[in-house]
Amino acid sequence: MSARNILKSVLLLLAGAALLTYAAVEARAYLAGITITVRTPESGTTVHQPLISVAGEIANAAFITLNGRELLTDEHGQFKERLLVSPGYNLFTIAAEDKFGRMKERKIEIIYRP
Repeated sequence: MSARNILKSVLLLLAGAALLTYAAVEARAYLAGITITVRTPESGTTVHQPLISVAGEIANAAFITLNGRELLTDEHGQFKERLLVSPGYNLFTIAAEDKFGRMKERKIEIIYRP
């Protein structure tokens, strides 16, 4: 084999390795799916103040809402929102959609007793 053919082979192998690496990174995000972790409040909690803080982390999501309103996260996927609750039973829904169109929801149930 000539040096030129060896160089072509090495370049083709490097291009193939780069393509496989890119495919693996994209597949990892697709296979992992969306994760929604709510740190506070715990679902089913009874609160005695009308203002609560909802905080947690979301990974692998492109668009996130809290009760239909867009929810913004920081560069680490963490969010924190303050919400006003009504007396009695309250239900909050965090919905996320990834870049592949898949959706996931997490519901938080809160009871407010003034």
